[in-house]
Amino acid sequence: TIRRDGLEMIISSGRPGGVGSEDLWVSTRSSTLDPWGTPVNLGPVVNSSAFDGAPALSFDGTTLYFFSERSGGLGNRDLYVTTRARVHEPDVAERVAGRK
Repeated sequence: TIRRDGLEMIISSGRPGGVGSEDLWVSTRSSTLDPWGTPVNLGPVVNSSAFDGAPALSFDGTTLYFFSERSGGLGNRDLYVTTRARVHEPDVAERVAGRK
């Protein structure tokens, strides 16, 4: 997913250096004419030791939705959401309420 200003991209990748089998990573650039920077892992606030993927940013770029296969959910690929007051700092990831 790419933030609407085109300066931040969040991807799911199993690249080395992650927290789990597949993690969410962020890449930024200074302008839309510049190349993307090296992706940085979003860390354990967002990622788990399980598969985390399918990122989707809100219009204002402060809310990130994604699925996770982490323990404590209702089944495989539960929907999670994390918010941030500022564009570059996720606060906490929470499972979106669902039916059992």
